[in-house]
Amino acid sequence: MRISLTTTALLAAVLLGLARSAPAQTDSAPTAKTHGSTHCQRMIDKAHPMVARMPAGVEKMSAQKEMASARTSLDKGDMTGCATHMKNVMDAVKSK
Repeated sequence: MRISLTTTALLAAVLLGLARSAPAQTDSAPTAKTHGSTHCQRMIDKAHPMVARMPAGVEKMSAQKEMASARTSLDKGDMTGCATHMKNVMDAVKSK
């Protein structure tokens, strides 16, 4: 139950950050991008210990690969990609 609630909170935070940053196409665009990336980074930071606690196996390997993909998306400024990969991480965490 706690993991499910945490998952929902993390996804909501990232999606809220994406929704706020998406329409910004003015001089404040770098700030909006930073705002979205902050949410994605927080999501990665919160998911990391959850993945570390997972038992060894296919789900853990999948979650680790998705976290790496989320980090790559974050580094490229692709907040939608980051959110998608982090959703996959949370799905893997919930399955265990």
